[in-house]
Amino acid sequence: MKKRIIAALLAAMVFTTSAVVSFAENENGVSQEAGSLPEDVTTGTQEKEKEDAVDVDADIEEELSSFIPEAMEEIKIAAADELIDLADKCKNDTWSANKKVVLTENISLVGKNFAGIPSFGGVFDGQGHTISEVNIKSGQSYVGFFTHIQKNAVVMNLNISGSIMPTGDTTI
Repeated sequence: MKKRIIAALLAAMVFTTSAVVSFAENENGVSQEAGSLPEDVTTGTQEKEKEDAVDVDADIEEELSSFIPEAMEEIKIAAADELIDLADKCKNDTWSANKKVVLTENISLVGKNFAGIPSFGGVFDGQGHTISEVNIKSGQSYVGFFTHIQKNAVVMNLNISGSIMPTGDTTI
């Protein structure tokens, strides 16, 4: 019974007591709630928080810049034989890491033995051009114009038309 009376008194006190808020005017003539600090005044805790704050964007920029080489070698491709040569060099998965490949013409692969680009890690800018008559038939299950595009690679503005037919088994 005593507990109920105490609880009722506490509840009555909470609901009947009004909050008192006082305001003061600072030197600039702007009113401010009592107990709060002006914007240009900080506490020691706030200063410590600012010191410990981490700029996430700066960390991301640093990480990304570590992956981007200082100077990228630019390779211009205008013919099917140049594209096939590029694909042959890309068998080594680190070869294209600091390369920017720029397609300067539309390319037709009619009658060419093109098996795709095995691994690409640079920037491939098709500049809106089309590589047509792509005809890749492989006994592998993982095949494509780009078989593997590495984590930091960029392929943009490229149109490809043709057919790619993997015929391999997906089990390893």
